[in-house]
Amino acid sequence: MSKEKRLADVNELLKEINRTVDIMERRGEKLSIRNVIMCVKNAPTVDAVEVVHGRWEYGKWEQGHWVKGNERCRCSVCHRDFAVDNLNIWHGCPQCLAKMDGGNEDG
Repeated sequence: MSKEKRLADVNELLKEINRTVDIMERRGEKLSIRNVIMCVKNAPTVDAVEVVHGRWEYGKWEQGHWVKGNERCRCSVCHRDFAVDNLNIWHGCPQCLAKMDGGNEDG
């Protein structure tokens, strides 16, 4: 089996399972796990982008290195730095679009 991620449209998958159940019932047959597996394998997919999580790191550039402090902030994923004043208007990094919730240890 492929390790590629497939994100199914669950609403469409449920519709397909219900259609399959209806067909099976009309035939006097019961839905089997094989029928469900086929529905899942054939389920339509959705286009999605994986969410990258990050956090704001506070500091400033000093002699070519990032030093902790509260003058500026930078994204823990792409390391782009910004003025601290702008943080209250952003829910994520405007450069790499990382979600600033510290959810993972990405970056």
